[in-house]
Amino acid sequence: MFDAIAMVLCGAFLLLMLFKYLPELITDVSRQQLFDIRNALFLSCARGEFVPLGHPLHQQLRRVANGMIRMSSTRALFVPLLFIAFNWRMLRGIGREESERESEIMAGLTDEQRTQAERVRTDLLRVFILPHVLFTPTGLILLLLGIVFGLLLKLLGLSMYVKRIASRVADAVAGVASDAATLKRPA
Repeated sequence: MFDAIAMVLCGAFLLLMLFKYLPELITDVSRQQLFDIRNALFLSCARGEFVPLGHPLHQQLRRVANGMIRMSSTRALFVPLLFIAFNWRMLRGIGREESERESEIMAGLTDEQRTQAERVRTDLLRVFILPHVLFTPTGLILLLLGIVFGLLLKLLGLSMYVKRIASRVADAVAGVASDAATLKRPA
């Protein structure tokens, strides 16, 4: 009887550690790293190693870093994902669909400044996405379910069937896409 109670208590303790304290610790570390990136950005701008402090690129990067710092205190999975979705174009920098505002901001920059801006954006994304997607309670549950499902497939020898079904679905989707493309072509 005592052994069963001890096992239940140990299991409850492990679940509490896994789903409450570990995500809190990881998001707090991530938040501190975001502060460090933002402060390093400020110092490099103040020393003249990057763009001046009043430059629109500095303001844009600072605004996104501050938003990430505010969002990093939440433990819900969807809040950081929504923030990333709404700021994705700015975070990824210059793309094929760059707006006039982004063109104006990036026009007067040297290649070194563009490289540094891209490094800051990449650091912000890396520090923000990994802890908030993988180490939220929802993310951990999805990760554990994926691992358990993968192990079950492997143990039961069904992984080859899943791969075969996935390839058939991919072939069907590709066929539908090619049929749609041929229908849209003018005769």
